[in-house]
Amino acid sequence: MSEEFKISFGKRIAKLRKIKGISQEILAEELGLSTKTISNIETGSHLTKSENFDKIAKVLGIEVRELFNFDNTNNKEQNLKGIYDKIEFIKDDEDKVAILYEILRKFL
Repeated sequence: MSEEFKISFGKRIAKLRKIKGISQEILAEELGLSTKTISNIETGSHLTKSENFDKIAKVLGIEVRELFNFDNTNNKEQNLKGIYDKIEFIKDDEDKVAILYEILRKFL
């Protein structure tokens, strides 16, 4: 695995763990690993065995595929630019704008 992948994966695990409110110690205990191993995974210096992916996802209450959704680690400015670009692209299509409005209305 590339170093970039290990770092992205580690950051993703740390972020999901913190969102769930779980300490490294609890995650380690649930997985049967040491706290040091969890720390090494989160810093990207170690990649866990693939058989642990299911266990990690279960502890975090997510699907395995979400462990690899690194797009959520983009910074705020990149996310906003992407949204603005998509709005600019659909602005002349009334149907798409109506759909976007309905989606946003549900969240606001």
